[in-house]
Amino acid sequence: QQSILSQLTPLAVDHHANGEYPISVACPAGFSAYPTNQGHLYTFGLHAYGQCGIGVVSNNVWQPQRVTGLCSDFAHVPRAQMEQSYPITQGALGLQHGVCLKSEGEVFCWGKGERGQLGQERVVMESHTALPVKRAFSFDDAWEDATAEGETRNLKPVYEPIGKVR
Repeated sequence: QQSILSQLTPLAVDHHANGEYPISVACPAGFSAYPTNQGHLYTFGLHAYGQCGIGVVSNNVWQPQRVTGLCSDFAHVPRAQMEQSYPITQGALGLQHGVCLKSEGEVFCWGKGERGQLGQERVVMESHTALPVKRAFSFDDAWEDATAEGETRNLKPVYEPIGKVR
């Protein structure tokens, strides 16, 4: 059995000059992310549904770029142009969306959201920039009853208010 590790090419991270470096990494199937010691979140990889959260529409992001829209203020300009308000402490990635936690407890999501993954008050098909999570969701009791009985049906998510996460 042969390893592919010898065939991989390291990715140069160009923000080391200012003392910034990755502190962890998240890598689902098609894209990757890493928070840095200075509280920024970088992503790269597939981006057809906005899963890199960089504020522009493109199919791929070839070099790590900072996630945009990580601002707690009211969006008086496009979210992608707003400065990040607090450091990122954690990031996680789903198949086609991302989520992160800021140091003061606010949660942000971006990417594909047609099933409520982005935590907005309504279903957002996709977002190419991070959005503050407004609602947590789950499926009502009918979901558990239906899945236990082997049924498949389209159930709407039940949204609950979300506060700060600690």
